[in-house]
Amino acid sequence: MAASPTAMRKSGMEPLNESFVETDSYDGADSWDALVFTEPPSKKLYCLLCSKIFRDPMITRCGHTFCRHCVTGKYNNGKCPVDKAELDIMVANLAVAEQIGELYVYCQYGTQPSRDGFPFEVNPTGCPLTVRLSAKRAHEEDCQYAPTRCPNNPACPVLKKRDLEEHLKLCKHAKCPHHKYNCEFIGTAAELTEHLSECRFEAIKGFLHQTEKSLTELQATIIQKDQEIGFLRSMLGKLSEKVEMMEKEFELKLTRMETNHNDLVDEVRSDVGLLHQDLSDMHESLTVSAFDPQQIFKCKGTFVGHQGPVWCLCVLQDYLFSGSSDKTIKVWDTSTTFKCLSTLEGHTGIVLALCVSGSKLYSGSQDCTIIVSTVERLSVSPQ
Repeated sequence: MAASPTAMRKSGMEPLNESFVETDSYDGADSWDALVFTEPPSKKLYCLLCSKIFRDPMITRCGHTFCRHCVTGKYNNGKCPVDKAELDIMVANLAVAEQIGELYVYCQYGTQPSRDGFPFEVNPTGCPLTVRLSAKRAHEEDCQYAPTRCPNNPACPVLKKRDLEEHLKLCKHAKCPHHKYNCEFIGTAAELTEHLSECRFEAIKGFLHQTEKSLTELQATIIQKDQEIGFLRSMLGKLSEKVEMMEKEFELKLTRMETNHNDLVDEVRSDVGLLHQDLSDMHESLTVSAFDPQQIFKCKGTFVGHQGPVWCLCVLQDYLFSGSSDKTIKVWDTSTTFKCLSTLEGHTGIVLALCVSGSKLYSGSQDCTIIVSTVERLSVSPQ
């Protein structure tokens, strides 16, 4: 292994060949883990935006590689420092990520803050292991040099995991496992063993455990019931609001129905009054003169003269025009004589339609013609 950074600095050499120090965390964790590399990484593994080892390297649209947080954090105003292009993530650079993951680093608990310009350096009294950067976190979770605290008393000094077992044997702050039931014993592990043979709670620990389990289940049931009660209260509140809204709508509709009913009653009363008046007038009329249908619908005259069936009629003032199968149109007097005043000829087929407009008479026939006649002056030639 190369010489230590301290030895290199004492010899006047730049301490870059033994261990390269990087303070950022490769795996993207929120904590700032101290990275001390066993060998200086290649300059190609450095991000041009943050000047640190790539963390979660990403290839951008312009083809260059940067840290994900540098691109999303809009370093350099979101511009590529090489070609000034907009930085948009395209895909993860798995090759670079695997290359960085293969770099060997010292365990976090084998480093210490440096006093001569470097953030961290190797701690000769710490964890001596070096691991791949990709396995660093898994190792540190179980590292025996990781700091830990005494579970008996937070006031005890911070310990290494490997020293915890020995410390617990000598610690004078060991509590009885039944202290939650108000057992006040505090002492060493040996004294605790002796105490448990006499502790009144030890004899009934099965009952206490079962009782505690039942209480826990009861508390869980109470919490569940409280949630159900809260839900039911919420539903009850919504139903109350809905019922109140329906009551208001019902009152409004009832008011409208009463108003419409009153208007309808007034209208019916008015119509009934008019009907009574009409019936009264009709009664008076029938009382004054007896009703005689024969007088009302009496025949005034009969028009005779066509030699065939009559197909159409038309009236103009006191004149009646009739079209017949005999191919003629006759003009009749409807006011006095009820006789034929004139016969209009011209069609060679049955006269099927008559129409008067102004002083003109239009006639349509089976001969496929329409004849227009002037009816201002009719020559009287009784037929």
